[in-house]
Amino acid sequence: MTNNEKDAKEQGLVICGISAREDTDIGFASPKEIDHAVRHIPERTTEPELGEDRYSITLSPGSVKVSRKLGSPAPKSENYKPKTSITKWTKQSRSNMVAVLASLDYNPLFEFGYSTPAMLTLTYPKSWEVVAPTAADTKRHMRLFRQRYERMFDRKLRGCWKLEWQARSAPHIHIFCVPPEIPEFRMWLSTTWADIVNAPDPEEKKKHLKAGTGIDYGEGIRASDPKRLAVYFTKHGSANFGDKEYQNQPPDLWVNDGSIGRLWGYYGLKAALATVEVDTADALFIARTLRRWQKAQSKPRRVKVWRTNSKTGEVKPRYVKRKKKYLKKRSGFMSVNDGSVMGETLARALAAHKGEEVSVRSADQADALSPQTSPRPELPQLPLVVKERLSRLLGL
Repeated sequence: MTNNEKDAKEQGLVICGISAREDTDIGFASPKEIDHAVRHIPERTTEPELGEDRYSITLSPGSVKVSRKLGSPAPKSENYKPKTSITKWTKQSRSNMVAVLASLDYNPLFEFGYSTPAMLTLTYPKSWEVVAPTAADTKRHMRLFRQRYERMFDRKLRGCWKLEWQARSAPHIHIFCVPPEIPEFRMWLSTTWADIVNAPDPEEKKKHLKAGTGIDYGEGIRASDPKRLAVYFTKHGSANFGDKEYQNQPPDLWVNDGSIGRLWGYYGLKAALATVEVDTADALFIARTLRRWQKAQSKPRRVKVWRTNSKTGEVKPRYVKRKKKYLKKRSGFMSVNDGSVMGETLARALAAHKGEEVSVRSADQADALSPQTSPRPELPQLPLVVKERLSRLLGL
């Protein structure tokens, strides 16, 4: 074990095989690229007839959405229920999270000169019920962490987060961000989170200081585009199935309090959306193309179905492998690695389908639209006042 690994282990950090990397391949589409791509999709030029459905295509950095507005209002479903307090994680919760995370512009994460994203993990001590008996307490701790980060480093904390629970029911938080690439950050993270949680038992507080936080650059680097980032946050968040489904089951202590609050969110980021209204035929072609593309890309999963014996009438479960179906009602969204590239690809496919001239992004246009890439510069130096704060706090 190296000296760095020993130091990290003493500070309670997650040891990662990828601790630093010079050639990080980050691929977050910019709003300029999204706007350019949506202009390739032909816009509707005629007014819809009375009662005719209206379709639109929305591009974002990590998704393509086909929207359908009914010509005549549809009656409310018999199963309709008004919004209530959040008490559990559902399939709709997962879908909403993926849709929002895929629509965000992540380029502001790199505005301060640092280029290596990381996944921060904040956990609670053994007696977590004492320090976080309700969801409001955990949200207060998260708010204090964000405030201390911004005061210490003189910059906004930008990124997205997800709240989960361990097998012992203790909450823990994942935060995807681009932290300062300085050796002192790991120690600051452990010290600050332990001070915020403030376990009443001195021994537990000491253990929490050593093993209460983690910083994983490997997971951060793998989340190199909006789709991969959404996959990370949903790999343990697949409602009603999966080995990690227990991580989305809130403790009874929180549920009995009335609400578990938000389970995910983001800091300092905005959605980058571009929408165009299209003809019905064009919308159906795009939806059909997306559905076929996703079917070719996806892998079948094992699901339970019920079968009835035609002779005996006995109903028995049976497991089969099936692929998930998308855009079943001619509307919905699909997460992709690069929404601008997918938008232009769909525009070319639509043009070829109509027998029209196919437009392709030129090399000059690609260079003008894409974020300028250059050899990684020297890491930006922290202001002297920030270094002095860190020294006073950590006793360096």
